Amino acid sequence: MLAETVAEFCNDNPGLTVDMSLENRFVDPVAEGFDLVIRTGYLDDSTLIARHIIDSQWVICSAPSYLRNFGIPKTPEDLMHHNCLQYAYQLTGASEWQFKSDKDYTVHVNGSFSTDNAAALRKAVLAGHGLAYVPKCLVYHDLTEGALIDLFPDQVGKKLGIYAVYPFTRQPPMKIRASSSTFDIATRKCITISFKDTRKPGDSGLEVH
Repeated sequence: MLAETVAEFCNDNPGLTVDMSLENRFVDPVAEGFDLVIRTGYLDDSTLIARHIIDSQWVICSAPSYLRNFGIPKTPEDLMHHNCLQYAYQLTGASEWQFKSDKDYTVHVNGSFSTDNAAALRKAVLAGHGLAYVPKCLVYHDLTEGALIDLFPDQVGKKLGIYAVYPFTRQPPMKIRASSSTFDIATRKCITISFKDTRKPGDSGLEVH
């Protein structure tokens, strides 16, 4: 989604050149010369301006092939008996998956694979190696196309803010204002995709072909 958004931004702003760097780390925009960075999570650097774009809902997803081979977990507790691939690049713990109910709770999971690279995790899940707990925007194309299945759409309790972050100036340059607005629109398109839930109480409601 990010690459498509940047390409669209370039088309809409002829004469402006974008040099995009995809890094799985917290960069210092001032020291490293970035005009704008997109961050998720909790921000504590008061020397930067952070424009909140949207809160990203996380999902637990799996490829249909994995579910055919190992069955569909019907409750969050069933995840303890599945291969849960872990995204190590998060502060809340890669093996502690958060859920919401009358009282929020976590389920401790285990798996054969852990990585701090979101793209690598996505590929492993698409290949049918296990389940993953990831931001919805990372896999929303896969969900809409049926390559991945959202297992607990009403129970996952994790949300993280997505921010456009840039160095402090009294009047941000036009390129900063334009690009952050573009990311705002694109992210909202991603988040507002809806799915019809036909599940009945006590039923997983998922049919894997």
